[in-house]
Amino acid sequence: MGFQDRKDELALLQAAVGQRSVDGVLLFDPQDDDPRFALLKGQLPFVVVGRCADPDIVTVDNDNVQAAKLATQHLLQLGHQRIAFIHVPLHFATAQDRLAGYRAALEEAGLPFDPDLLAEAEGYYGVEAGCRAFLGLLDRFLKPPTGALAMDDTLALGVIQAAQQRRLHVPDDLVVVGFNDSPFAPYCEPPLTTVRVFAETLVEYATDALLSLIRGEPVAPKRLLVPTQLIVRSSCGAMSRKNP
Repeated sequence: MGFQDRKDELALLQAAVGQRSVDGVLLFDPQDDDPRFALLKGQLPFVVVGRCADPDIVTVDNDNVQAAKLATQHLLQLGHQRIAFIHVPLHFATAQDRLAGYRAALEEAGLPFDPDLLAEAEGYYGVEAGCRAFLGLLDRFLKPPTGALAMDDTLALGVIQAAQQRRLHVPDDLVVVGFNDSPFAPYCEPPLTTVRVFAETLVEYATDALLSLIRGEPVAPKRLLVPTQLIVRSSCGAMSRKNP
């Protein structure tokens, strides 16, 4: 979802500003130089669910750097050193932060960062996007990676589908970790290890902050981080090792 895909959203926001048809706005998926910020700043109260560089904007976010770092460390502790990272375009702040966490875990383990192990999904999230991205990554290697961290569960499911197409068995040949703990994650085959981000808590905190702004009340802190939790299931191989 690039800026060109947000024309309808920008038009709605422009109408909201002009007509004062809403009291405030929650914004999701911030990007570099996000045009929505300039449109709304000084016009309507808004809160960003995600990260942005402007210190005056109120944000509610996960610690995506730490979350991706812990997920990568989990795979490293299971013995995997060649770990792919499947991500959405890097103009999204969430993608930047999760890539930073992935790199930090490798660095702390004394492992080199290999850009060939990155696979960018075309456009945005989705099973097909994840499958295409991981197939393209596999085409670059004679020996495939043994681990994959996908920054969304739909991308992770696409990775599993790509592995199956290449006759790679999950988790014996490839272990996979996703993000978001989607409702389908426990029912994948194998059940998907994933990072739970507590989306309802994010939205609840962001809504409370927005209501305070609408009432003219100060919001502190302006940067609120909601913790995440790694949910270990069979796709990373750890469950099968504990329960042979």
